Amino acid sequence: MRVLQIVKGPLGNSGIAQIAWNFAECFAEAGHESWLHIFDDHVIHAKYHDRLGGIIISTKKRFAERLLGRTKGFELTKSYDLVIHHVPRKSWRNAPNVEGPKIVFVYTPSCGYQSYNLDADRVFFPSHYMKKHLVDNAGTNHSLTLLDPRHNNPDREDTVDSWRKVQKWPSDKWDVMYPPINENAFNRRVRSVAEKARQLTLPRKIHPEWRDIFENEVGEIIDFVVVSGGINSYEDRSNFWDESDVVLWCETYDTGFGLNQYEGMFAGCVPVTLERRDASTELARQHNFGFTFNSRMGLLRIIQDLLDKPELVNDHSTRGLNATRELTYGPWYETFMRKIGDLL
Repeated sequence: MRVLQIVKGPLGNSGIAQIAWNFAECFAEAGHESWLHIFDDHVIHAKYHDRLGGIIISTKKRFAERLLGRTKGFELTKSYDLVIHHVPRKSWRNAPNVEGPKIVFVYTPSCGYQSYNLDADRVFFPSHYMKKHLVDNAGTNHSLTLLDPRHNNPDREDTVDSWRKVQKWPSDKWDVMYPPINENAFNRRVRSVAEKARQLTLPRKIHPEWRDIFENEVGEIIDFVVVSGGINSYEDRSNFWDESDVVLWCETYDTGFGLNQYEGMFAGCVPVTLERRDASTELARQHNFGFTFNSRMGLLRIIQDLLDKPELVNDHSTRGLNATRELTYGPWYETFMRKIGDLL
């Protein structure tokens, strides 16, 4: 089967590019001819230069020739057995026009469903929160009014109107799938003590009300660091989370699927997350692991309990590893193919 992943966004959406790469790699490991189309060479060069085995990259021709060391095999063709579009907060219209069953993944709560995706055969969200926010309760929770106004350009259909159209689709056209994560790229191990806590995010995403508490008060009782960028390769990300015990998560924006947080849990770190109604606590709640806080004292109490009770760390780390097993390539691929079997 020939499968094409299309990342419909620019360089700034490197998290979505990484998710699309995981998709492409997952299909390649399942024995399919797996293609990836992305709009910015530098994302591929910075993040995936060391993981190209068997994956065909389609970017600018001159870069693909230099990166792959050959001149054939990277040109897009007109037809695929499956085409998956990955739509971040800001997407571009000039995606390649190819034939094949069209699946769209929508990743952010502020993302409009542009009119050029109205021909999708199936729409997936990376969390139940996303589906609830933009489909199930959209008529009553005013979520459509919160869409990023930069999407509403005068030369194309308003994204709110597009969402209203797709909300009338039959319910079997919508579904939820957490994105896959490469099991071989991370050292999945049970944590027995809490010695280091980490948050990996962008500076603009750090919740301002909690910044001082994190850096000062939390930092006084546990080795805590907020890391921003510069961890691009599989090896660096694996080492980062392997050396951590707790993934402390608190961002300004609603999360549709927090890849950095999920990678931390995937590696075995215990999640300690700000209480929110987004996707940041969804998987942990479903499988009863991790901790949430909504006050300064609540956060400090959780950290102290983890420091004082190694058995608590061991228990929640084990539960997290069991819960994220469904994100590994094998189980994820089987579930996904079962859900789209009628399209193939």
